[in-house]
Amino acid sequence: MSFGEVFIKAHTRKDGPYVDFKAEKVAEAYKKKKEEKLANLEKDNTEISEGLLLAIEEDNELFIQVYYFF
Repeated sequence: MSFGEVFIKAHTRKDGPYVDFKAEKVAEAYKKKKEEKLANLEKDNTEISEGLLLAIEEDNELFIQVYYFF
């Protein structure tokens, strides 16, 4: 699991919402940044357009950038 996945799991209540406003903003920013990164990779690798994943190190780096921004 990546840092982002652990953060989301740890900061989400059992009934669905995030535990606080900051956790929600961090999680949403992380998801958006990850989607943008995957979209750029898809654009660059047209023959591998489905099932594209980030390496755990890349995913963790994205999360760290977002987390320390807030």
